[in-house]
Amino acid sequence: MAGADSGKRMPAIYELGPFRLDTEAQVLTHAGAAVPLGARGAAVLTVLVSRANEYVQKSAILDAAWPGLVVEEANLSIQISAIRRALALAPGGEGWIETLARRGYRFVGPVKEIDARSVAPPLANRERTNLQESLTSFVGRERELAEIKERLRTTRLMTLTGIGGLGKTRLAQQVGTEMLNAYRDGVWFVDLAPLGDPALVPSALARVLQVKETAGQPLLTALCNHLSTRETLLILDNCEHVLHGCARMTEALLRDAARVTVMATSREALHLASECAFPLNPLPLPDSRADAKSIARSDAVQLFTERARQHRPRLDLEAQRAQMIAEICVRLDGIPLALELAAARVAMLPIEQILRLLTERFRLLTGADRDLPRHQTLRAMLDWSYDLLDDTEKKLFERLSVFAGGWTLQAASQVCSGAPITKDDVVYVLIRLIEQSLVVAEEDGDRYRMLETVRQYARDRLLESGEEEQWCDRHLAYFLALAEEAQPKLNGAEQRSWLERLERELDNLRSALTWATDADAVDATGECVHAVLAGPRVRARRPRLADRDALRRAGFADDGAPRERPRRSRHDGAGDGQLPEGDDAVRRSSVPLARTRRPARHCRCARQPRHGVLRPRRLSGRDGTA
Repeated sequence: MAGADSGKRMPAIYELGPFRLDTEAQVLTHAGAAVPLGARGAAVLTVLVSRANEYVQKSAILDAAWPGLVVEEANLSIQISAIRRALALAPGGEGWIETLARRGYRFVGPVKEIDARSVAPPLANRERTNLQESLTSFVGRERELAEIKERLRTTRLMTLTGIGGLGKTRLAQQVGTEMLNAYRDGVWFVDLAPLGDPALVPSALARVLQVKETAGQPLLTALCNHLSTRETLLILDNCEHVLHGCARMTEALLRDAARVTVMATSREALHLASECAFPLNPLPLPDSRADAKSIARSDAVQLFTERARQHRPRLDLEAQRAQMIAEICVRLDGIPLALELAAARVAMLPIEQILRLLTERFRLLTGADRDLPRHQTLRAMLDWSYDLLDDTEKKLFERLSVFAGGWTLQAASQVCSGAPITKDDVVYVLIRLIEQSLVVAEEDGDRYRMLETVRQYARDRLLESGEEEQWCDRHLAYFLALAEEAQPKLNGAEQRSWLERLERELDNLRSALTWATDADAVDATGECVHAVLAGPRVRARRPRLADRDALRRAGFADDGAPRERPRRSRHDGAGDGQLPEGDDAVRRSSVPLARTRRPARHCRCARQPRHGVLRPRRLSGRDGTA
C-alpha cells in the first residue's frame, strides 16, 4: 500500500500487545490508561502499524503525518524516539520499530486490527477539559512539544518561560490537548491575565473547577480538598504579574493534592524548589541565502506562509519571494506573534513592501485579532513586560539598548552605570532582566543580548526619556577606548585573541561609527575605523572585520582614508534612518540608531594623526567613568 494511500485508510483500532491504538482519536493506551504520545506521534505510529512488517520510507511517513507541510527529517526522528519510549512499557517494546539506515522504518511488533464498533466510546472531552478547539493550526515546535510531554511524565510542576509573543500559551494548550487522555480527570486551563491582585489567583481556579467557597474554610483549602483524589493537569496561563499568588497556590496544591500536575506559562519562573523551568526560544530562523526548498523547511517560514495563505491562498514560495519571507522572519527574530501580525499584512501589501516597512515594525505590526486582546500590537506585548519592571530595571533596560549584537558584563557596568544604578548594582539588575525574559544570557560565556525587536522597543523608550545622547556617547567612548587598546595588540602574541574579541564586538563598533558619523565628526571617527578595522592584518585574517561597505557609507575610501564628500544636512537620509543599498547586516544594525539620532552633532573625541586611533575624552558621569 502506498504512503499516500495509507493516509486515506478508514479509521481503525489496533491492538499492539498490551497497547491499543485508536487511529481516529489519535490516542495510544496501555492497560486502559492513555500514554502521553501526542497526535503527531500517534499519526506516525498509525502509518507504521498499518503497514506492519514492511519498510516504510521516511518521505511516505512525513507526507502522511505532516500533510501539506515541508518538514525536516529531524522532526520524524523526534517522534520515532517518543514512540519507542512509549512502547518500552511492554517488555521488548522499544525494539518494535526497526530502522533502515537513511531510508525508513518498519514495525515488527504484534498487530491485530479490531472492530471499532466493539469498543466503547471515550468520555466526551468537554466533560474533562475547558480547552477550546483552536481556529488555527499548530505549526512547528515539534521538538519542544515532544520534550515537554516527556518531562511531564516525571515532574509535577513545569513552567514555560520566555518573552511575550513566543507562543507559550499556544504551546501549553497544544500540550494539554495532546495529553488529555493521560489524565483521568482531564486538563483545565486558567487564564490569569485579567487579574490585578495576586490574592485572586485561587478564585480564578475555583471558577474553572466550579468549586464553591464555604464558611469558615479558606478557598485554597477547599481547592486542595477538591483536587486531593483527582488526577488532573492544571494550566496556569500568564503568571508573571501575579507571581506570588501563583507560587503560593501551586505550592499548596502540590503538597496536598498528590495527583495534580501544574504547567504554568510566565515571563518569569515561579521560583519553587520542585519547579522544572522550560525556557522557550523564538522559532529557528532560515538562511535567507538558501534555496527555496531549504527555506520552506524553517518553522518560522512555515508559520508565516500558512497564516499568509489565509489571506492569499495562492501565495507560493518561488525563489525570490522565499528569500524575502526568510528575511522577514530573520528581521522579526522568529517571534511567532510578530510573524502572524506580519502575515496578516499580506492581505493589503506585497511581500517586498512588508519587508521594506519593518524598520517601523511597531507601527506596521498592529492587529485586530480578537483572540489576542492583550497582544493587539507588538508594542502592547512589550508594554506588558515593561510595566512589570521597577524603576531601576526600566533604566537599565533602556540603557542596554545602545548595544548592538550583545555585550559583556564589564561593558554594561562601564557604559550603563549611573544614577540610580551603581557599577556594583548592574549585575543584580541584569539578572532580574534575564529572569523576566527581556535579556538573553548566552550559553557559551560572559555575553548577553536582546532580541532585536526587544532592543528597538527599549531604544524607543530611551529616546522618549530624553537620555539617548548621554548613553550613546558613553557607548561610543567605551568602544573607541577598546579600539585604542586593541591597536598595539594586533601585531603581537595577543593578536588572535584580540581579533576574536573585535569580531564579537563588530556590531557595536559599527553602531558607534553610525552614532558618531556626521558632517563634523566623521573624519575623526574614520581614524579609529582605519586603525582597527581596515588594517592589512585585519583584512588578511578576519575579512569580515574589514567592513568596506561601512567605510564607504561613512565617507572613506576602502583603506579608511577620508575622501571628499558633500556635507549632509538635517534633511538628508541619515537623519531619517535611510541608508544606501549595501550590506543588509550593517543596514539592519545601523538603521534603528540612525533613525533616532539627531543630525549634525560633534563627536566628543580628540583628533589624532591620520594613522593613529582616537583617544576619547572622558565623558562626565555620576561615577566619573567613561
